[in-house]
Amino acid sequence: MSTTLSSSANESSTGASAIALTDKYRPRARTGRVKLWVAVVVVTVFLAGGLAWAAVRWSRAAIQLANVDRFTVTPRTFLVSLEEKGELKAANSTDIICEVEGRSTIIYLIPVP
Repeated sequence: MSTTLSSSANESSTGASAIALTDKYRPRARTGRVKLWVAVVVVTVFLAGGLAWAAVRWSRAAIQLANVDRFTVTPRTFLVSLEEKGELKAANSTDIICEVEGRSTIIYLIPVP
């Protein structure tokens, strides 16, 4: 940064010299850098807030999963009992016709394999 020295009548009488900055050498406003830093800070705060929200959300989900009751599944038998009125019909049936004339009596049944 360059500066120029100027002396006025008032300053010369006191023996003090002052550094006067002309418009050409006046430091420019650093608005570009300030805007950049503000943007960086805003983005950082936004990301930190998002990460904090996600961490809280995930930790709540983990706590809910930890509170679930767990059971060991083992094979067992159980009784199925139905009480209904109606008729049952076999899926497969065979009709046997007696060819003896007159009256006949069933003596025994042959088991079906």
